[in-house]
Amino acid sequence: MKILAATDGSEFSAAALSSLAERPWPAGSTAKVISIPELILPLREFPYFDPHEVEDLNIASMDEAKAAAAAGVKILFTGSLKVSCDVPAEQEMPWRLILKEADKWQADMIVVGSHGRRGFDRLTMGSVSEAVALHAKCSVEVIRKREVQPGKSEQGDI
Repeated sequence: MKILAATDGSEFSAAALSSLAERPWPAGSTAKVISIPELILPLREFPYFDPHEVEDLNIASMDEAKAAAAAGVKILFTGSLKVSCDVPAEQEMPWRLILKEADKWQADMIVVGSHGRRGFDRLTMGSVSEAVALHAKCSVEVIRKREVQPGKSEQGDI
């Protein structure tokens, strides 16, 4: 089985990766962790940014994506999966790049975490997990981090 796990370095992505690491997988199963950098590609000059600042922002974004992918590999390394990672450097919407990587790698399943955005945040920021689920050619698992209610731990009452 080939599993593509997309991470943005958030606690929600970490919860999805931890869920993968905790499961038994068939022998020979592989996971590829990817992280999409938020690159700035100016269509014209930004009035407030020096071109060197844009370049510095892109380098920082690429470094963050590499760190997120490496952290994802660490989480999955403890499981039964053979793990690799990649940081695509193409300019594309994150959900489209995830799908492109899944097709290119011939993934059997895509796993993403969900931030659980609602209302205005969802309207303005969109939902990567929803777009991936709607357009993928393979199975998609969207994992939400469990919220712990006040006065309770994840195992029950405190």
